[in-house]
Amino acid sequence: MENTQTDDFFSLVKELKILPIFALILSSWGCVGPTSPFGAIHHLTTSSQLKVDPAADPAADPAADPSMQSPSPSKTKMDKQGFYAPAPSPPRIELFPNRQVLHGRRDLKVVIFDPKGIAESSRWRVYYNGYEVTHQLVPTVNEVESISRKEWTLEFKNLRVRAEKDNHIQFAYFTSPNQPPVIRSWLPPECHIDHIQQIATTEDFTLSANLLDRIDRLSRDFNFNPSLLAGLVAQESAFNPQAISWAKAIGLTQVTPIADLEIARFQPLWPRSASISRFPAGIVKGLINAGKLTARDDWRLNPELSLRGGLTFLNYLVDYWAGDPVFSQLKEKSAFPKQLATQIILASYQSGASRVKKAILENNQNFLASENLMEARKYVGRVSSYCYHFSNREDLYAKSP
Repeated sequence: MENTQTDDFFSLVKELKILPIFALILSSWGCVGPTSPFGAIHHLTTSSQLKVDPAADPAADPAADPSMQSPSPSKTKMDKQGFYAPAPSPPRIELFPNRQVLHGRRDLKVVIFDPKGIAESSRWRVYYNGYEVTHQLVPTVNEVESISRKEWTLEFKNLRVRAEKDNHIQFAYFTSPNQPPVIRSWLPPECHIDHIQQIATTEDFTLSANLLDRIDRLSRDFNFNPSLLAGLVAQESAFNPQAISWAKAIGLTQVTPIADLEIARFQPLWPRSASISRFPAGIVKGLINAGKLTARDDWRLNPELSLRGGLTFLNYLVDYWAGDPVFSQLKEKSAFPKQLATQIILASYQSGASRVKKAILENNQNFLASENLMEARKYVGRVSSYCYHFSNREDLYAKSP
């Protein structure tokens, strides 16, 4: 009976001439799965059986997840000679860099510290968005144990974490099969508009001391995070003061003609070239490269004014959202209002405030998941990543060559 039904089903598929489509669906079930920074996930093994110790992830923000708290202090105990001595500290996991890099490829170093010593039965595991991906990593990871067997270093080369995706990445260390694991999450980068973070590094970008000083000085004048402005410029123009896009966004901060309409209300006397609106972007780029369109003709080609103009437009967006009741209600409900505000401002800079507002009305705090903001989501992630890592020089040594 079952064979007859199966034959009838495939006969129907063939008769309706949808066999190629059906075959494609079947092949996709068998071959295609979710992807991770560590590669495609072919075996969908979830971490549902992973018992997370509430005190196992000291790196997690307690405000983000109250169950993630620092381990309790070690208790003392009496040794064989009758002396009290502190018990060994619990195992811990350190990550270098300590937060995700969303703006490029980067090596990741995971160091497991176990004061009691790493046993033969000890194991490490990696989970990505609920799927265990350890089996994919074993052939490629470089594992090194210290001579004392108290440190276990794992090196993952050339990882790419996509800014437009959710990336919940956890590393687990099992001291033995019967013990709960120590968990460390590799958290996404954080960066806030009003945090004054000094620029510690610009990584592979080579900047003049003069430009770096301008970014820092002007940011502080506008009460804006210098590392965030540096991250915005890195993403927008790669610090090229003559950069131009197909939409005629020009200069370090890539101010568009539409954004300049708002900036002109505050700076009406800055020079503006009619050639930019008259000619297509390709011709404008040729004029800039030939030196026939310079900072004397348009303020956006002046590095100092470009930075001022970008900051002026960012301030305009801050004021715009500050007076919006939808934004106020959203901030009141958010556990991370400063991070939310930064995301909204950056998304508005990239895609426009009206498009962002529409996404908020449709998706509330999950507004970046809107199909209309796919590029904005990537933009927010990359700028935040630049900002965080520009302000943390200690992450440099773990980067891919």
